[in-house]
Amino acid sequence: MISAGGGPAEVFVGRRAELQRLEGEWRSVCSGRPRVVWVEGASGMGKSALVRRFLSGAGAFVLRVSGDAGEVSLRYGLVAQVAARMPDGGRSGLPLLAPSGGPPAEADPLAVGAEMLAAFGTLKGSAPVVVVLEDFHWSDRVSSRALLFAARRLQREPVLMLVTCRTVDGSESEDGWRRLASDPESGCRMEMAGLGAPELCRLSEALGLGQLPITVAERLQRHTAGHPLYARAVLEELGPRSLALTTGRLPVPGTLASVVVSRLAGLSQPARDLAAAAAVLGEHSPLPLVSGVAGLTDASAAVEELKAARLLDEAAGGAAGSVAFAHPLIRAAVYGDLPATRRMALHARAAALVGGRGALAHRVAAAGVPDESLAAELDSAAEAAESQGAWEQAQEWFVWGAELSLRPEDRDRRTLAAAQALLTAGDVPRVNAMRPLIAACGTGARRDHVLGWLAWFDGDPSEAAARASDCLWAAEASGEGALCSAAAALLSMARFTQGRSGEAAALARTALEGHPLAPFASRAARYALVLGLAADGQFGAARAAADTLVQRAPRMQRGDALAARGLLLATCDDPQAARADLEEVVRRRREGLPVGPLVAAHAYLGEACFRVGDWAAAQDHAAMAVPQAADADRAWCVAPASAIACWIQAARARFALAEEHVHASKAAAARFPFWGGLSTACAAESFLAQMRGQPERAAAALEPLRTGSVRGLLDALGRLRWRALYAEAMLSMGRLDDAEVMLGEIEDGLPAAPVNGVPLDAIRLRARLEWSRGHADLAEACFRSGLALGVGLMAPFEVARLELELGRLLRESGDRRAALAPLRAARQRLAALGADPLLALCDVQLAACGLRRATPGPANPFDLSPTERSITRLVAKGLTNREIGAEPFVSAKTVEYHLGRIFTKLGVGSRRELRTRVLSAPPDPDWAG
Repeated sequence: MISAGGGPAEVFVGRRAELQRLEGEWRSVCSGRPRVVWVEGASGMGKSALVRRFLSGAGAFVLRVSGDAGEVSLRYGLVAQVAARMPDGGRSGLPLLAPSGGPPAEADPLAVGAEMLAAFGTLKGSAPVVVVLEDFHWSDRVSSRALLFAARRLQREPVLMLVTCRTVDGSESEDGWRRLASDPESGCRMEMAGLGAPELCRLSEALGLGQLPITVAERLQRHTAGHPLYARAVLEELGPRSLALTTGRLPVPGTLASVVVSRLAGLSQPARDLAAAAAVLGEHSPLPLVSGVAGLTDASAAVEELKAARLLDEAAGGAAGSVAFAHPLIRAAVYGDLPATRRMALHARAAALVGGRGALAHRVAAAGVPDESLAAELDSAAEAAESQGAWEQAQEWFVWGAELSLRPEDRDRRTLAAAQALLTAGDVPRVNAMRPLIAACGTGARRDHVLGWLAWFDGDPSEAAARASDCLWAAEASGEGALCSAAAALLSMARFTQGRSGEAAALARTALEGHPLAPFASRAARYALVLGLAADGQFGAARAAADTLVQRAPRMQRGDALAARGLLLATCDDPQAARADLEEVVRRRREGLPVGPLVAAHAYLGEACFRVGDWAAAQDHAAMAVPQAADADRAWCVAPASAIACWIQAARARFALAEEHVHASKAAAARFPFWGGLSTACAAESFLAQMRGQPERAAAALEPLRTGSVRGLLDALGRLRWRALYAEAMLSMGRLDDAEVMLGEIEDGLPAAPVNGVPLDAIRLRARLEWSRGHADLAEACFRSGLALGVGLMAPFEVARLELELGRLLRESGDRRAALAPLRAARQRLAALGADPLLALCDVQLAACGLRRATPGPANPFDLSPTERSITRLVAKGLTNREIGAEPFVSAKTVEYHLGRIFTKLGVGSRRELRTRVLSAPPDPDWAG
């Protein structure tokens, strides 16, 4: 266990179980399993000492960085440290990590995380690496999110991520790390407890204080809870002999502060002055600056005195070095013991010596009374920080300005500006933490604006609409144009989710044509405009608006505009056009594209790929969208992302996984009441039931769409697929009249120029209905008309279903020979897609025609896992390992590992051989008579 004093008196006792656990995790890393270890404990519990002792025997390449109290508001401060310590070439080809100062402030954390993952895959080749993130409670939030994104996706990289954090009320990002480390598949979580009595005995001996009787050690352990820092302070203060002679309750200081103050009081005045100055400046500071604040011309003797008392440690050595407190608690004790007037005077002196922006914090601390002039300076600094994208720093300065405000209205204005800065940064949890301050502000438009966005992120569009409406009315009355635009953007999205589409589009247009908006508000308005017009039945106007947004968007906002148009096209069932836009959005993600469009782009790109028959790509994108939506806590994205993932898994008979996606989609739709999320969840559950042969459940799942207000909105968008699912269920249940009604509604709503497979489904269902009524000739004619139409559509799944049904009709009508051609064609399409439920039905029909398999090999002849199949497909396209790693957010090292397994399974020795083998292989064994 590390001593309280640090430096040359550092000792280590105990922690055998913790060290053994770390060594076990390290062995796993060396065998090719990346691990994440979260070490948590109270201040002074010995986390850093444990890490140092472990690393001294690991023999690993170590990349070590640390959070800092002064850099919590510095966006990507911790990521910049990690990148700067990477070996030469580690950041090559990674534009967000390449700048020496770290990623740009506006970069999206998940995009930065993807580059961190790629960089980790290149560290020291194949040698194991330890990435140490110390004092993580002082990490900036965007760095935490980016690093967590990378940590979650480590697969084969020999990397141990070792994170230390104080036990505090965890932030949302820290909770994510705790959950990751608590999963035995990914790592472990270690909570540092106090030392036991035997370890306190060894501590006494290691400190050179002599033997401590076990009974005395037990009493000491009870009174200090085994806290190493407290226990050492008591041992050094009283000594084992005095402790043994004391009867009754041990005279242990109530807090470490009293020990520190007592120890400090015995020092010379220069030493006390130097300690006070150091406490005012922070936990570690340059020695010349500390000396200047203390008013000492030669501080060397004072430093040595404080080091001997184990209060201060000279970190860099020499008169020009820096000094640091042995522990943050010691600095807090010294600072807390300073009289208010002296503390303020020292801060004022520090402000004069530090100068520039760094002096602001000291000037604030030196201000004993409200100071409007200083508050105005803080306003200017905050506004400058906002212009540079440093929103967390702006928030801090606005909060300080609020504390210095003379008038309540100025305090409220600055408090709300601080909340707005955090909203712009996307840091909703910290805005939630400010709720008491926001609620204490006087009523007004700005307060309603902030509370409205909080309601939106809470999943309460009704409250968001009410707040936004009040804000908009008040802002219009007072002539605050910028606030009018912001309120209109919020209200537009709230109205869209409530189904008031025309109003949403009008409000969105007002917002976009008014004053410049914050990125998150601008994005919301774009979606509300385009999708609102479409849901209002104005598809032509919606498409024109989307085209205009794309044409006029600045470079950094083009991804937003493309995502809005891609979602419009996907929502309105034009999968080929949607795919083109959304693929460009995904390609641009490494340019710092915000997370909202990226998550939605992957989700709806998965749907588009599914509709056009590229199920491998569909599965890849769905597999990325679902965890990204959860990582970003975007409830409105979770519902459609999970629903789309369900369609893909259900169509391939992976029913258990599809069921999980259905539950996730329905839960997200319930948490965030939005008709779009509800419709996708219901349709996904119905399709799963259809693939499982459960028509009753398939029909029941769609009842909310048949009877609720959602029906009209889906009609306006031209979404007819849910009706096809319902008609299919009615036919399977023998309810022909109900199927007729629903089928008529589908046929009435079909576009003149079909761009998707719904018309083919309508024709197939009409044929089934006629067949069920005994009109076999009419049914056959319908099937053949559908196949003729399918020649011009990219809809292989729907075409295969037509072929399968036609073959079944011909076989059951007694014409087995005629049935063979459509059944063979259907099987080839279904095998290429991997549509196992329908493939099984097709096999039954072919067997009934007297056919057998020529070769009984598996449908997946190479026996590749889903990940291996995905990587094989990308290699066949000619992509490099790094390019492949960029697709599913894995590193090049993981791709290399999977390629080795693929080469072994397929018996090839090069990428060229692999491409030749894959491209020449048939999708499935042929059928023969």
